[in-house]
Amino acid sequence: METLRNFRAFVKKGDARSKESNNHAVIYTRVSTKEQAENNLSLDTQKKYCQQFAEKQKLIIRGYFGGTYESAQTDERREFKNMLAFVRKNSVSHIVVYSIDRFSRSGAGAIGIIAELSKKGILVRSVTQPTDPKTSMGSFYQNIQLVFSQYDNEQRRAKCITGMKERLSRGYWVGKAPLGYCHIHDANNKPVVVISEQGKLLQKSFLWKVHERLTNTEIARRLKALGLSISKQRLTEVFRNPFYCGIITHGLLSEPVMGSHEPLVSQEVFLKANQIVKKVPHDYKHQVVNDDLPLKRFVKCKQCGVPFTGYFVKNKGKHYYKCNNPHCKSNTSKDKLHDLFRQLLVNFRVDKKLIEPLKMQLKYVFEHFCKVDTSEYAVLRKRFCEIEQRIEKLKERFAIGELDKALYEQFMDKFSEEKESIAKTINSLNGGDDLASFTAYAEEVCKNLLLLWDQGNYEQKQRLQYLLFPEGLLYSKESNLFDLLGMNPICSDKRLSDYDTICSGT
Repeated sequence: METLRNFRAFVKKGDARSKESNNHAVIYTRVSTKEQAENNLSLDTQKKYCQQFAEKQKLIIRGYFGGTYESAQTDERREFKNMLAFVRKNSVSHIVVYSIDRFSRSGAGAIGIIAELSKKGILVRSVTQPTDPKTSMGSFYQNIQLVFSQYDNEQRRAKCITGMKERLSRGYWVGKAPLGYCHIHDANNKPVVVISEQGKLLQKSFLWKVHERLTNTEIARRLKALGLSISKQRLTEVFRNPFYCGIITHGLLSEPVMGSHEPLVSQEVFLKANQIVKKVPHDYKHQVVNDDLPLKRFVKCKQCGVPFTGYFVKNKGKHYYKCNNPHCKSNTSKDKLHDLFRQLLVNFRVDKKLIEPLKMQLKYVFEHFCKVDTSEYAVLRKRFCEIEQRIEKLKERFAIGELDKALYEQFMDKFSEEKESIAKTINSLNGGDDLASFTAYAEEVCKNLLLLWDQGNYEQKQRLQYLLFPEGLLYSKESNLFDLLGMNPICSDKRLSDYDTICSGT
């Protein structure tokens, strides 16, 4: 015996033994849904019985975790992870829960966590399911309870999915309402979705996209001025969601169904907006917009039919056009191709017979775009006044020393920019020049299309080009001539011969 005492210093002392011996504990409570957390006393009841259990077992409570709604289907829960981190870092031996399914319903995942905690001497104790997890039988019984909790969860999930499928197939939306809609209860106390105030603004975004061909960035700017902040990426999701035209598509459905909710826009408007978004998703463009190269993609190589692209030569400081076919050598300078296109435009006029009908149509267009949307105008005026009040409040706080100069300038720049943006939108709603000057300018432009092209930006030039020549133009480097693939009938046929005469003399 004396000999064995000499070897006591070599006995390995594990952390599990020391932790098992202490009586420190934490209490973890939870419910699954927000409604349970707000409408019943389950959390308080769990906490009460856990405290009584800890007192009876003479455990010292080191902390409380949970106390909120967290689904136990997964163990990636904030309060749950905080609790695990706490017991691992501190000298805690017990985790007290009301029942084992309050700890977790993830089955095998929960068994793995408990096994890992057990190696560190940390035990999970259930108030309503008393077992001794230190024994093999107690551990086995606890594992059975965890597996059964997962099975119960899967059964509930299967029943829930069946109900969701049935409701969706009848045209009723389930889950969180899409942006622009909100949940209410009908006369039979059943949840339905209806258009919200945000939805009325989103409705405008569809019309802007279809009728004015605005980019998502511009639409987002307009919506922000009206009080709805949304990213251009989120707008793309909206334009691609058929829910807004009354059609329900869902991962639980194999086919689309007609929804019972009120559509935000017609199916025709939705499909048009969707087609526009498909062409340029998220407004991402691969260096297409370049005011120096408006003929890109519009002019095609006569030899191979591939659209021209453009590039910039730094040494010369000049832009060039070239065929996008790597095997084709057709290229020319921007100045040369633009001069040739100007020669083409200078001989084109809108047919005189169409001037009067065109002026009549312009009158309708002018009245349509200058008509003030009173609801939109009222919202903008309200937002404008709110921004002015914020600016005055900001000045006052800066004057009395509540804000430093850097913070003052930061918010002043932000509010001023927003105020200017709203003011521009209000001015656009108020209308511009009078009808007479508008039609007079339009008539002058119709007589001089070259002037319109020279003064326009990239987008305006492209619109004019495709308006006059919907199929584009073919360019031959050898002859330095354009071949017309077709022409808008608003221009007289006489112009074609004029162009041929000009080109033959060059």
